Amino acid sequence: MLISTDKYLTSVDFRKGVSMTASGETKILHTKERIRNSLIQMLGNITIEKITIKELCMTAGINRTTFYKYYGSQYDVLNEIASIYISKTTALLMENLAEDRKIADDLVNALQFIKDNADFFILFLGKDNLNPISDISSLLPDFNKLVLASMRNSSITEYEKKYLSSFVLHGSVKMISDWISDGCSLSCQKMCSLILNASGRVIGI
Repeated sequence: MLISTDKYLTSVDFRKGVSMTASGETKILHTKERIRNSLIQMLGNITIEKITIKELCMTAGINRTTFYKYYGSQYDVLNEIASIYISKTTALLMENLAEDRKIADDLVNALQFIKDNADFFILFLGKDNLNPISDISSLLPDFNKLVLASMRNSSITEYEKKYLSSFVLHGSVKMISDWISDGCSLSCQKMCSLILNASGRVIGI
């Protein structure tokens, strides 16, 4: 299945500081999208370790010189794909949390995004490729601050708060990863409830 990443391009800067015309930039974005889509297509049949740049370029209909203008390896393409699919939703989640919106509603939206793109995530989880879910923690730089803030009135030490915060973050990520592996067997609402209930018990809220 060919999954387009075009609608998520606005969250990633591909220009690398190079000044160019609008048409030139559009051409670059389209070329990179072809490369990304070609890699996703190939990952349906082969793991990332066995994909060569030559084969990827042939599938994308470009030459190696064009490929190396934008990427150093197939792993760079894979990492960019993961960032595109994850960063937009996590950024929205953090924005909503910062505005004191209901975390449950925003978490359900994030889980729904993952479920809507299940083919993409299952593809990675089931083929021994890089796991984009692991990038959630790096894309939530303020998550620990939010958890720590919820424990502000707790009598435990700052170190204990730090360790509990890490446990909540990585535990939540693992729960989501397993949920994807199981084909999103529970509803987004039920999964959200499990994550929040488990997190609340850990941090005492």
